[in-house]
Amino acid sequence: MSTEPIDQASAQAALEVVRTQQKAVISASMVPDGFWATIAALTVLYAATVESSVPALLVIGVIVFVLGNAVAVLWVVFRTGIRQRKGSLGAVHVASIVVLVLSVNAIGAAIAIVLDRADVPYGTTIAVGIAGVVMAVTGPILSRRLRDAAFRRVNR
Repeated sequence: MSTEPIDQASAQAALEVVRTQQKAVISASMVPDGFWATIAALTVLYAATVESSVPALLVIGVIVFVLGNAVAVLWVVFRTGIRQRKGSLGAVHVASIVVLVLSVNAIGAAIAIVLDRADVPYGTTIAVGIAGVVMAVTGPILSRRLRDAAFRRVNR
């Protein structure tokens, strides 16, 4: 079976089409920026209901927190079609996700301890709110970095 030779310009154009399609797939499968703020807001709401010491609010807060998280995660999975393939993120990238989550939790816990010791009313809610802001700001930055890393991997 023989094939017609392809000129260099046609080959480069075809390669550019493939790269554009790869970038579109990668971009579409990234976690939307609003996800991070949604999770942060649900967490602050939950902390506030716990600190309220009002049983009815606590029940409502737990239900909203659990259902809200489930809806947010399912929305991201089904909206973006996230299906990470083996090797799409390197160990360094996976570690960066873990470091972000642990860092945000450590920040919130440290602030909560300080505010609790200072007898600040609703100190845990304030601490979780601060950690939530950190997550809402840094989560999208991490998502963009992971997207860019995935772009570099497919363009090797």
